[in-house]
Amino acid sequence: MMYTKKDRYTIRVANPSAMKRFNEDGRKYSEMDARITFNDLVVNLPNDPNIRSNEILGKQLNKKKGTPVTVKKTARQEEGTPGLFAVKNKGITVIAKDIKKFNETTYEAHIPSGYGIADGIKTYSIIQEVIKEENRIIDESVKINFIIGDFTDDEILEISTGLNSGDEVEQWSIFDQQGVFNPIKQALKGHAAENWIRYNETDPKKHEHTVLDSFANVRHVVSLLKLFDITSPPKTTKHQELTEAYTNMAGHVEEFASKTELGDVYSSLVPQMLEMEEYIRVRGGELWNDFVKETAKPKDKEFKANSFTNKPKKEFNNKTYPLTGLPVGYQGVLSKALTVPMLAAFRDFVKVEDKEAEWTINITQFIELFEGASEAILDDMRSYGQTCEWNSNSMGRSEQFYKALHKTIQLHTIEGK
Repeated sequence: MMYTKKDRYTIRVANPSAMKRFNEDGRKYSEMDARITFNDLVVNLPNDPNIRSNEILGKQLNKKKGTPVTVKKTARQEEGTPGLFAVKNKGITVIAKDIKKFNETTYEAHIPSGYGIADGIKTYSIIQEVIKEENRIIDESVKINFIIGDFTDDEILEISTGLNSGDEVEQWSIFDQQGVFNPIKQALKGHAAENWIRYNETDPKKHEHTVLDSFANVRHVVSLLKLFDITSPPKTTKHQELTEAYTNMAGHVEEFASKTELGDVYSSLVPQMLEMEEYIRVRGGELWNDFVKETAKPKDKEFKANSFTNKPKKEFNNKTYPLTGLPVGYQGVLSKALTVPMLAAFRDFVKVEDKEAEWTINITQFIELFEGASEAILDDMRSYGQTCEWNSNSMGRSEQFYKALHKTIQLHTIEGK
Protein backbone atom coordinates (compact mmCIF):
# COMPACT_ATOMS: atom_id res chain seq x y z
CA MET A 1 0.00 0.00 0.00
CA MET A 2 1.10 3.63 -0.49
CA TYR A 3 1.35 5.65 2.73
CA THR A 4 1.74 9.44 3.07
CA LYS A 5 3.54 11.66 5.53
CA LYS A 6 4.48 15.31 5.01
CA ASP A 7 4.49 15.25 1.19
CA ARG A 8 6.28 11.89 1.16
CA TYR A 9 4.55 8.86 -0.29
CA THR A 10 5.63 5.28 0.32
CA ILE A 11 5.22 3.31 -2.90
CA ARG A 12 4.96 -0.43 -2.75
CA VAL A 13 5.10 -2.66 -5.84
CA ALA A 14 4.29 -6.35 -6.04
CA ASN A 15 7.80 -7.50 -7.02
CA PRO A 16 11.23 -6.02 -7.97
CA SER A 17 10.44 -6.22 -11.69
CA ALA A 18 7.45 -3.90 -11.30
CA MET A 19 9.65 -0.77 -10.90
CA LYS A 20 12.35 0.37 -13.32
CA ARG A 21 14.48 3.54 -13.42
CA PHE A 22 15.65 5.33 -16.58
CA ASN A 23 18.49 7.85 -16.57
CA GLU A 24 19.64 9.85 -19.58
CA ASP A 25 23.11 11.42 -19.51
CA GLY A 26 23.19 15.19 -19.06
CA ARG A 27 19.52 15.61 -18.16
CA LYS A 28 18.24 17.29 -15.00
CA TYR A 29 15.60 14.63 -14.59
CA SER A 30 15.19 10.88 -14.48
CA GLU A 31 12.17 8.62 -14.86
CA MET A 32 10.80 5.57 -13.15
CA ASP A 33 8.08 3.28 -14.48
CA ALA A 34 6.01 1.27 -12.04
CA ARG A 35 3.11 -1.14 -12.12
CA ILE A 36 1.01 -0.59 -9.01
CA THR A 37 -2.04 -2.60 -8.07
CA PHE A 38 -5.31 -0.72 -7.70
CA ASN A 39 -5.52 -1.30 -3.96
CA ASP A 40 -2.01 0.11 -3.48
CA LEU A 41 -2.79 3.53 -4.95
CA VAL A 42 -2.62 6.31 -2.38
CA VAL A 43 -5.76 8.31 -1.62
CA ASN A 44 -5.66 12.07 -2.36
CA LEU A 45 -2.46 12.02 -4.38
CA PRO A 46 -1.69 15.69 -5.23
CA ASN A 47 -2.56 16.85 -8.72
CA ASP A 48 -1.27 20.45 -8.62
CA PRO A 49 0.36 20.34 -12.10
CA ASN A 50 -2.69 18.90 -13.83
CA ILE A 51 -4.42 21.28 -16.24
CA ARG A 52 -7.67 19.36 -16.19
CA SER A 53 -9.70 19.16 -13.01
CA ASN A 54 -11.96 16.37 -11.79
CA GLU A 55 -15.17 18.38 -11.94
CA ILE A 56 -16.09 17.27 -15.44
CA LEU A 57 -15.60 13.58 -14.67
CA GLY A 58 -18.96 13.06 -12.96
CA LYS A 59 -20.81 14.38 -16.00
CA GLN A 60 -18.81 12.14 -18.33
CA LEU A 61 -19.50 9.06 -16.21
CA ASN A 62 -23.23 9.78 -16.32
CA LYS A 63 -23.18 9.25 -20.07
CA LYS A 64 -23.95 5.78 -21.38
CA LYS A 65 -20.94 5.81 -23.71
CA GLY A 66 -17.50 7.41 -23.85
CA THR A 67 -13.94 6.77 -22.74
CA PRO A 68 -14.40 7.42 -18.97
CA VAL A 69 -17.36 5.03 -18.86
CA THR A 70 -15.37 2.32 -20.66
CA VAL A 71 -12.39 2.85 -18.35
CA LYS A 72 -14.60 2.46 -15.28
CA LYS A 73 -16.21 -0.73 -16.59
CA THR A 74 -12.76 -2.14 -17.37
CA ALA A 75 -11.51 -1.19 -13.91
CA ARG A 76 -14.45 -3.02 -12.38
CA GLN A 77 -13.66 -6.01 -14.60
CA GLU A 78 -17.15 -5.75 -16.10
CA GLU A 79 -15.84 -5.24 -19.63
CA GLY A 80 -12.98 -6.90 -21.50
CA THR A 81 -10.51 -9.49 -20.25
CA PRO A 82 -9.74 -9.23 -16.51
CA GLY A 83 -6.12 -8.38 -15.72
CA LEU A 84 -5.41 -6.34 -18.86
CA PHE A 85 -6.16 -2.85 -17.52
CA ALA A 86 -2.47 -1.84 -17.35
CA VAL A 87 -1.84 -2.63 -21.01
CA LYS A 88 -5.09 -1.07 -22.27
CA ASN A 89 -4.78 2.23 -20.40
CA LYS A 90 -2.12 4.93 -20.89
CA GLY A 91 -1.70 5.21 -17.13
CA ILE A 92 -0.78 8.07 -14.83
CA THR A 93 2.16 10.48 -14.93
CA VAL A 94 3.41 11.93 -11.64
CA ILE A 95 6.06 14.64 -11.23
CA ALA A 96 8.12 14.03 -8.08
CA LYS A 97 11.04 15.94 -6.65
CA ASP A 98 12.87 12.80 -5.54
CA ILE A 99 12.36 9.06 -5.08
CA LYS A 100 14.36 6.99 -2.60
CA LYS A 101 14.62 3.21 -2.56
CA PHE A 102 14.00 1.42 0.74
CA ASN A 103 14.17 -2.14 -0.57
CA GLU A 104 13.34 -4.11 -3.73
CA THR A 105 9.61 -3.43 -3.50
CA THR A 106 9.36 -0.24 -1.40
CA TYR A 107 10.19 3.34 -2.40
CA GLU A 108 9.50 6.81 -1.03
CA ALA A 109 8.45 9.65 -3.36
CA HIS A 110 8.85 13.28 -2.32
CA ILE A 111 5.90 15.20 -3.85
CA PRO A 112 5.85 18.73 -2.41
CA SER A 113 3.42 21.53 -3.27
CA GLY A 114 3.27 22.19 -7.01
CA TYR A 115 4.23 18.60 -7.86
CA GLY A 116 1.94 15.61 -8.33
CA ILE A 117 -0.24 14.10 -11.06
CA ALA A 118 0.50 15.83 -14.37
CA ASP A 119 -1.51 13.51 -16.60
CA GLY A 120 -4.03 10.73 -16.08
CA ILE A 121 -6.16 12.41 -13.42
CA LYS A 122 -9.28 10.79 -14.88
CA THR A 123 -7.74 7.33 -14.70
CA TYR A 124 -6.56 7.94 -11.14
CA SER A 125 -9.96 9.26 -10.05
CA ILE A 126 -11.85 6.38 -11.65
CA ILE A 127 -9.65 3.78 -9.94
CA GLN A 128 -10.13 5.47 -6.56
CA GLU A 129 -13.88 5.57 -7.12
CA VAL A 130 -14.01 1.90 -8.11
CA ILE A 131 -11.97 0.84 -5.05
CA LYS A 132 -14.35 2.76 -2.81
CA GLU A 133 -17.48 1.37 -4.47
CA GLU A 134 -16.33 -2.23 -4.78
CA ASN A 135 -14.73 -2.51 -1.34
CA ARG A 136 -12.69 -5.54 -2.39
CA ILE A 137 -9.27 -6.53 -3.67
CA ILE A 138 -9.28 -5.94 -7.42
CA ASP A 139 -6.73 -7.92 -9.39
CA GLU A 140 -5.71 -5.10 -11.72
CA SER A 141 -2.70 -2.78 -11.90
CA VAL A 142 -2.02 0.60 -13.52
CA LYS A 143 1.08 2.10 -15.15
CA ILE A 144 2.66 4.99 -13.24
CA ASN A 145 5.39 7.06 -14.89
CA PHE A 146 7.35 9.13 -12.37
CA ILE A 147 9.23 12.15 -13.74
CA ILE A 148 11.83 12.99 -11.11
CA GLY A 149 13.70 16.27 -10.79
CA ASP A 150 14.05 19.65 -9.10
CA PHE A 151 11.81 21.65 -11.45
CA THR A 152 10.75 25.29 -11.49
CA ASP A 153 7.04 26.13 -11.60
CA ASP A 154 7.39 27.09 -15.27
CA GLU A 155 9.06 23.77 -16.09
CA ILE A 156 6.30 21.82 -14.32
CA LEU A 157 3.69 23.76 -16.27
CA GLU A 158 5.59 23.12 -19.52
CA ILE A 159 5.68 19.38 -18.83
CA SER A 160 2.02 19.27 -17.90
CA THR A 161 0.99 21.30 -20.94
CA GLY A 162 2.94 18.97 -23.20
CA LEU A 163 1.33 15.90 -21.69
CA ASN A 164 -2.14 17.44 -21.99
CA SER A 165 -1.85 18.78 -25.51
CA GLY A 166 -4.77 16.79 -26.90
CA ASP A 167 -7.78 18.44 -28.51
CA GLU A 168 -9.90 18.13 -25.36
CA VAL A 169 -7.74 20.62 -23.43
CA GLU A 170 -8.81 24.15 -24.24
CA GLN A 171 -6.28 26.96 -24.41
CA TRP A 172 -7.99 29.08 -21.78
CA SER A 173 -7.44 26.28 -19.24
CA ILE A 174 -3.71 26.52 -19.90
CA PHE A 175 -3.83 30.32 -19.61
CA ASP A 176 -5.57 29.98 -16.24
CA GLN A 177 -2.83 27.64 -15.05
CA GLN A 178 -0.29 30.26 -16.13
CA GLY A 179 -2.00 32.96 -14.06
CA VAL A 180 -3.13 35.02 -17.08
CA PHE A 181 -6.51 35.79 -15.47
CA ASN A 182 -5.15 36.72 -12.04
CA PRO A 183 -5.73 40.48 -12.57
CA ILE A 184 -9.43 39.79 -13.20
CA LYS A 185 -9.65 37.52 -10.16
CA GLN A 186 -8.03 40.23 -8.05
CA ALA A 187 -10.41 42.90 -9.36
CA LEU A 188 -13.40 40.75 -8.38
CA LYS A 189 -12.23 40.05 -4.83
CA GLY A 190 -15.21 40.57 -2.56
CA HIS A 191 -17.54 41.30 -5.48
CA ALA A 192 -20.81 39.44 -6.04
CA ALA A 193 -19.40 37.93 -9.25
CA GLU A 194 -16.26 36.58 -7.56
CA ASN A 195 -17.58 33.06 -7.07
CA TRP A 196 -19.34 32.37 -10.36
CA ILE A 197 -16.88 33.34 -13.10
CA ARG A 198 -15.46 30.21 -14.78
CA TYR A 199 -11.73 30.50 -15.46
CA ASN A 200 -11.12 27.16 -17.21
CA GLU A 201 -13.09 24.49 -19.02
CA THR A 202 -13.74 22.39 -15.93
CA ASP A 203 -14.06 25.11 -13.33
CA PRO A 204 -16.99 24.06 -11.13
CA LYS A 205 -18.03 27.61 -10.34
CA LYS A 206 -21.37 28.33 -11.97
CA HIS A 207 -23.75 31.25 -12.07
CA GLU A 208 -26.76 30.63 -9.84
CA HIS A 209 -29.05 31.45 -12.77
CA THR A 210 -28.39 29.05 -15.63
CA VAL A 211 -29.84 31.53 -18.11
CA LEU A 212 -26.75 33.71 -17.51
CA ASP A 213 -24.17 30.91 -17.51
CA SER A 214 -22.71 31.92 -20.87
CA PHE A 215 -21.93 35.34 -19.40
CA ALA A 216 -20.11 33.84 -16.39
CA ASN A 217 -17.10 32.83 -18.47
CA VAL A 218 -13.71 34.54 -18.36
CA ARG A 219 -13.36 34.27 -22.14
CA HIS A 220 -16.49 36.38 -22.50
CA VAL A 221 -15.26 38.82 -19.84
CA VAL A 222 -11.89 39.25 -21.60
CA SER A 223 -13.61 39.75 -24.93
CA LEU A 224 -15.84 42.47 -23.47
CA LEU A 225 -12.84 44.28 -22.03
CA LYS A 226 -11.52 44.84 -25.55
CA LEU A 227 -14.61 46.99 -26.20
CA PHE A 228 -13.12 49.53 -23.82
CA ASP A 229 -9.47 49.34 -24.92
CA ILE A 230 -8.65 52.99 -25.60
CA THR A 231 -4.88 52.57 -25.36
CA SER A 232 -4.50 50.53 -28.57
CA PRO A 233 -4.61 52.70 -31.72
CA PRO A 234 -7.70 51.90 -33.83
CA LYS A 235 -7.39 48.86 -36.07
CA THR A 236 -3.74 48.21 -35.28
CA THR A 237 -4.58 45.05 -33.38
CA LYS A 238 -5.98 41.97 -35.04
CA HIS A 239 -9.16 41.86 -32.96
CA GLN A 240 -9.92 45.58 -32.59
CA GLU A 241 -13.25 45.48 -34.48
CA LEU A 242 -16.09 45.87 -31.97
CA THR A 243 -18.16 43.07 -33.48
CA GLU A 244 -15.42 40.57 -32.60
CA ALA A 245 -16.29 40.93 -28.92
CA TYR A 246 -19.23 38.74 -29.92
CA THR A 247 -17.72 36.66 -32.73
CA ASN A 248 -14.13 35.96 -31.67
CA MET A 249 -13.65 35.28 -27.96
CA ALA A 250 -10.69 32.98 -28.59
CA GLY A 251 -8.79 35.70 -30.43
CA HIS A 252 -9.24 38.19 -27.61
CA VAL A 253 -8.16 35.66 -24.98
CA GLU A 254 -4.96 34.94 -26.91
CA GLU A 255 -4.24 38.68 -27.17
CA PHE A 256 -4.99 39.11 -23.45
CA ALA A 257 -2.49 36.35 -22.67
CA SER A 258 0.24 37.77 -24.92
CA LYS A 259 -0.20 41.42 -23.84
CA THR A 260 -0.15 41.38 -20.04
CA GLU A 261 -0.67 45.16 -19.95
CA LEU A 262 -4.28 44.62 -21.03
CA GLY A 263 -5.02 42.78 -17.80
CA ASP A 264 -3.00 45.21 -15.71
CA VAL A 265 -4.76 48.26 -17.16
CA TYR A 266 -8.33 47.14 -17.81
CA SER A 267 -9.22 44.50 -15.20
CA SER A 268 -10.30 47.29 -12.85
CA LEU A 269 -13.31 47.83 -15.14
CA VAL A 270 -14.64 44.30 -14.71
CA PRO A 271 -16.83 44.63 -11.59
CA GLN A 272 -18.95 47.52 -12.90
CA MET A 273 -18.81 46.17 -16.45
CA LEU A 274 -20.48 42.95 -15.30
CA GLU A 275 -23.12 44.94 -13.41
CA MET A 276 -23.82 47.02 -16.53
CA GLU A 277 -24.00 43.90 -18.66
CA GLU A 278 -26.44 42.17 -16.33
CA TYR A 279 -28.65 45.26 -16.24
CA ILE A 280 -28.70 45.50 -20.02
CA ARG A 281 -29.52 41.84 -20.44
CA VAL A 282 -32.21 41.59 -17.77
CA ARG A 283 -33.84 45.02 -18.00
CA GLY A 284 -33.27 45.18 -21.76
CA GLY A 285 -35.05 41.87 -22.20
CA GLU A 286 -38.02 43.11 -20.19
CA LEU A 287 -38.24 46.35 -22.19
CA TRP A 288 -37.96 44.56 -25.54
CA ASN A 289 -40.60 41.94 -24.73
CA ASP A 290 -43.01 44.67 -23.61
CA PHE A 291 -42.18 46.72 -26.72
CA VAL A 292 -42.98 43.81 -29.03
CA LYS A 293 -46.30 43.15 -27.28
CA GLU A 294 -47.31 46.80 -27.46
CA THR A 295 -46.24 47.62 -31.02
CA ALA A 296 -46.51 44.41 -33.05
CA LYS A 297 -49.45 44.20 -35.40
CA PRO A 298 -51.15 40.92 -36.42
CA LYS A 299 -49.27 40.92 -39.73
CA ASP A 300 -45.85 41.33 -38.01
CA LYS A 301 -45.25 37.61 -37.61
CA GLU A 302 -41.47 37.74 -38.02
CA PHE A 303 -41.20 40.70 -35.65
CA LYS A 304 -43.15 38.82 -32.98
CA ALA A 305 -41.11 35.66 -33.57
CA ASN A 306 -37.73 37.42 -33.18
CA SER A 307 -34.93 35.62 -31.36
CA PHE A 308 -33.66 38.62 -29.40
CA THR A 309 -34.60 37.18 -25.99
CA ASN A 310 -34.68 33.68 -24.60
CA LYS A 311 -38.06 32.07 -24.22
CA PRO A 312 -39.55 33.06 -20.84
CA LYS A 313 -40.12 30.22 -18.40
CA LYS A 314 -43.66 29.31 -17.45
CA GLU A 315 -42.92 29.39 -13.74
CA PHE A 316 -42.34 32.68 -11.94
CA ASN A 317 -39.11 32.99 -9.97
CA ASN A 318 -39.24 35.43 -7.05
CA LYS A 319 -35.46 35.69 -6.66
CA THR A 320 -33.29 38.61 -7.78
CA TYR A 321 -30.15 38.73 -9.90
CA PRO A 322 -26.98 39.00 -7.82
CA LEU A 323 -25.30 42.06 -9.36
CA THR A 324 -28.21 44.39 -10.00
CA GLY A 325 -30.98 43.21 -7.68
CA LEU A 326 -33.39 43.08 -10.63
CA PRO A 327 -36.21 40.53 -10.25
CA VAL A 328 -35.75 37.24 -12.08
CA GLY A 329 -39.43 36.84 -12.87
CA TYR A 330 -39.90 34.69 -15.94
CA GLN A 331 -36.28 35.19 -17.10
CA GLY A 332 -37.04 36.71 -20.49
CA VAL A 333 -33.55 38.17 -20.95
CA LEU A 334 -31.72 39.54 -23.99
CA SER A 335 -29.45 37.26 -25.97
CA LYS A 336 -25.71 37.80 -25.83
CA ALA A 337 -25.81 38.96 -29.48
CA LEU A 338 -27.87 42.02 -28.45
CA THR A 339 -26.24 42.63 -25.08
CA VAL A 340 -22.69 42.98 -26.41
CA PRO A 341 -23.40 45.82 -28.88
CA MET A 342 -25.46 47.62 -26.22
CA LEU A 343 -22.60 47.47 -23.76
CA ALA A 344 -20.23 48.64 -26.50
CA ALA A 345 -22.35 51.76 -26.87
CA PHE A 346 -21.02 52.96 -23.49
CA ARG A 347 -17.35 52.73 -24.48
CA ASP A 348 -16.83 56.51 -24.24
CA PHE A 349 -17.19 56.39 -20.46
CA VAL A 350 -13.72 55.00 -19.77
CA LYS A 351 -10.47 56.81 -19.08
CA VAL A 352 -6.97 55.60 -18.25
CA GLU A 353 -4.89 57.35 -15.61
CA ASP A 354 -1.63 56.11 -14.14
CA LYS A 355 -1.93 52.95 -16.25
CA GLU A 356 -5.28 51.97 -14.74
CA ALA A 357 -8.65 52.24 -16.44
CA GLU A 358 -11.66 53.63 -14.61
CA TRP A 359 -15.28 54.41 -15.37
CA THR A 360 -16.28 58.06 -15.70
CA ILE A 361 -19.87 57.19 -14.70
CA ASN A 362 -21.01 55.03 -11.81
CA ILE A 363 -23.64 52.29 -12.02
CA THR A 364 -26.46 54.66 -10.95
CA GLN A 365 -25.57 57.13 -13.70
CA PHE A 366 -25.36 54.29 -16.22
CA ILE A 367 -28.87 53.10 -15.28
CA GLU A 368 -30.26 56.63 -15.63
CA LEU A 369 -28.67 56.99 -19.07
CA PHE A 370 -29.82 53.55 -20.21
CA GLU A 371 -33.40 54.16 -19.09
CA GLY A 372 -33.43 57.64 -20.63
CA ALA A 373 -32.24 56.26 -23.97
CA SER A 374 -34.34 53.09 -23.84
CA GLU A 375 -37.02 54.21 -26.31
CA ALA A 376 -34.38 55.12 -28.89
CA ILE A 377 -32.52 51.85 -28.21
CA LEU A 378 -35.71 49.87 -28.84
CA ASP A 379 -36.26 51.77 -32.09
CA ASP A 380 -32.68 50.89 -33.13
CA MET A 381 -33.33 47.26 -32.32
CA ARG A 382 -36.50 47.19 -34.42
CA SER A 383 -34.93 49.06 -37.33
CA TYR A 384 -31.79 46.95 -37.59
CA GLY A 385 -33.70 43.83 -36.60
CA GLN A 386 -35.73 44.15 -39.77
CA THR A 387 -32.53 44.70 -41.79
CA CYS A 388 -31.03 41.57 -40.22
CA GLU A 389 -34.21 39.56 -40.79
CA TRP A 390 -34.80 39.31 -37.02
CA ASN A 391 -31.77 37.08 -36.58
CA SER A 392 -29.94 37.77 -33.31
CA ASN A 393 -26.59 36.42 -34.58
CA SER A 394 -26.72 38.82 -37.50
CA MET A 395 -27.36 41.67 -35.07
CA GLY A 396 -24.30 40.72 -33.05
CA ARG A 397 -22.23 40.89 -36.24
CA SER A 398 -23.72 44.10 -37.64
CA GLU A 399 -21.24 47.00 -37.52
CA GLN A 400 -24.05 49.40 -38.42
CA PHE A 401 -26.07 48.30 -35.39
CA TYR A 402 -23.08 48.92 -33.09
CA LYS A 403 -22.64 52.39 -34.63
CA ALA A 404 -26.34 53.23 -34.29
CA LEU A 405 -26.47 52.31 -30.60
CA HIS A 406 -23.25 54.24 -29.95
CA LYS A 407 -24.71 57.34 -31.61
CA THR A 408 -27.92 56.96 -29.60
CA ILE A 409 -26.00 56.95 -26.31
CA GLN A 410 -23.86 59.89 -27.43
CA LEU A 411 -26.96 61.96 -28.27
CA HIS A 412 -28.66 61.18 -24.95
CA THR A 413 -25.45 62.00 -23.08
CA ILE A 414 -25.42 65.46 -24.68
CA GLU A 415 -29.11 65.97 -23.94
CA GLY A 416 -28.59 65.03 -20.31
CA LYS A 417 -25.90 67.63 -19.73
